[in-house]
Amino acid sequence: MAEMLAIDTPELTTLAERNEGEFPAEAVAKQIDGRLIVANHGDMPIFGPYLETAQSVAIKLPSGQPMMVTQHLADLIAYLKTIQTERH
Repeated sequence: MAEMLAIDTPELTTLAERNEGEFPAEAVAKQIDGRLIVANHGDMPIFGPYLETAQSVAIKLPSGQPMMVTQHLADLIAYLKTIQTERH
């Protein structure tokens, strides 16, 4: 699917590395569920509607604050955290 997009897709395994070693859970959640308006978004769809469920859960942000997201989005964020690597 990446080759069909008008923009280059980011390397999802280095999100933390590109954020000074801290996984950017809030930014990831906001971009995926559509809370963050992205200029020049190209053809990339907003995936929020595909992750909607009746159940919301709180995820803990690096600041310690909770953020309410759907269970599906919380699961996706948890997975993305597990695949973070460091490139040297």
